[in-house]
Amino acid sequence: MHFSTSPDVFHDSQVAEFGKIYDKLENVYCTTGGMCCIDLAFGSVNRNYLYKLCQDQLGSKAPTRRLRKLDLQKKRQATSARQTAEWGMLTMQASFPRVKDRFVYEERGERRIVLKMFVLLYNMRARMVGINQIRNTYMPHLERDANEDIRF
Repeated sequence: MHFSTSPDVFHDSQVAEFGKIYDKLENVYCTTGGMCCIDLAFGSVNRNYLYKLCQDQLGSKAPTRRLRKLDLQKKRQATSARQTAEWGMLTMQASFPRVKDRFVYEERGERRIVLKMFVLLYNMRARMVGINQIRNTYMPHLERDANEDIRF
């Protein structure tokens, strides 16, 4: 029996359900209060520990002004976090445009090894070329020369 891992076969929420990821996220939420930011692919899944992105970044239905302000701030932070994840996935996909094969179900970890190689090759490429949208946007301080900050 073969199972494809392409996005058109399994929905994100199905993968989270089958892999018992919701249980793990709920445990983290109960232990630490940490929440998970999810996108619209999770559709009708409503759980306390999941913070859904909203298309409406300007509006909030919170009852008070203070809560509306807090809600909008959370929405902006969640969008920023998701944008980073989307950029990361896009750069990985763009780095290997010819890889179109689907992985079939395997039992010895072959898929894990190949995917790890993709990550390592992408990281090497990003360092050698020096182009990384996430780093340029969210970590510009990494480009600063520490020797220029020293004043005599």
